[in-house]
Order: sequence, then structure tokens, then C-alpha cells
Amino acid sequence: MNLWPESFVLFGLAFYPALILGVAWHEFGHYLGARLAGRRVLAWGVGMAKPWLKLHHGDSIFFVGRPLTGGLTLPSPDALSRQPGREFALIAAGPLASFLGMAAGLLAVAKGVRSDLLLAWIAASALLRIFTAIPHCATKGQSDGWQLIDILRKRRGLRRMPLGVLAANMVAMSELLRQVGAASGADYYRLLAASAEVELGNLAAAREGIEVGRGVDTVAFPEAAVMLDVVQ
Repeated sequence: MNLWPESFVLFGLAFYPALILGVAWHEFGHYLGARLAGRRVLAWGVGMAKPWLKLHHGDSIFFVGRPLTGGLTLPSPDALSRQPGREFALIAAGPLASFLGMAAGLLAVAKGVRSDLLLAWIAASALLRIFTAIPHCATKGQSDGWQLIDILRKRRGLRRMPLGVLAANMVAMSELLRQVGAASGADYYRLLAASAEVELGNLAAAREGIEVGRGVDTVAFPEAAVMLDVVQ
């Protein structure tokens, strides 16, 4: 199987859009995994920096922003009743989608299809597959590989992460959700952040959490009522 580009110029020009499409395909894997796991998706999109296109569909918001600034698939919070099997499948669905995209491209090449555009897609899919599967922590959170290891060790979320780090991450996530327009989801995450700050003894955050909690839709987020009791 020959995977050497016929034109490195064409391959290079095609790699950038192929990578953007690869991120979208990867996030679609997460989205499909979330839906199959019975979780609502608050926000889904590519380009988390300054989203310039936002579409509402039901209780979800889809967005497109600056290319190559990451992708996001955010299911409804489930902090109180985790199901490790479904959580594992949800997170693994992203790398699996990247792998299937790469495999489909390799199969096409094996069948005799020759295209530098196709090789760019294979390379982009392979890069995403490797990058997301390697366990690491970045400024925007944990990689898929890191989260999968956490699930296998039963040490995810509140049980593993220091409360101060959890609060900071939740505040950052709520601001991102506000930016893309998922206001109710942002309020819920701010409530989670405030509850963590309460345990750290930050009474100002407790008061803010109560105010935020009063505006959270407890029908859409039934766990919010419990979290509100915690901060009160």
C-alpha cells in the first residue's frame, strides 16, 4: 500500500481542511456516544474560540468558531449518579470515530483509490487518534485517553481532582458555555463550581452559588436541586 503523496503541495493544502473535518468527525463520535448513552448534549461544535455561528436545536446548541481551537461535546451533567460503562463508551466514541475514519481511508487506498486529498484525511485522522488517545492534561481539560484511564481506575471527577482545580475548571466551562449560548448549562456548571468552593470555605462563592441556583431549571437538571441544598 503506497501512502506517499504524489504532490506534497496539494497534500499540504488539503491537510488543514482535513484536520478541521477530522475534529468535527471526532466530536460527532462523542455526540453519538452521548445520545446512545441516553445523555442530552448541551453544546457541540468545533472552534471554541469566539464562536461566530450558533444554531439551536431542541435543548442543544451547535456552534462553529475559529478553526483548530478545539472541539467540544458537552453532555448534560451527571455528577451525582455516574454510570462508568456508559461514560466510558461516551468518551471512547471520539477516538473510535477517528480510527474508523482513518480505517475507511486506508481501505479506499487499498482498493486502488489514489488521491492526495484522501491521504490528507488519513493523516489528519491518525493524528487526532493518537493525540486524543495519549493520556495528557491540557489547559482545556483532560485528553480522552486520560479520562478513560480515570474511569478504569474509578477515580474520575470529584473523587480524583482537587476541589480548587475542580472549581476553576467548572468556572472556565461555564464561561465557555455562556460564550456559545448554552446559558442553562452554564448556570448548572457555575453551581457545581460554587459547591466545590463552599467545601473550600469560600463563603462569597456560596452566596453566588445560591443566586445562580435559583435560576437553574430544576426540571431539566433535577440534580441541581440537590446541589443547591449543598451550597445553602
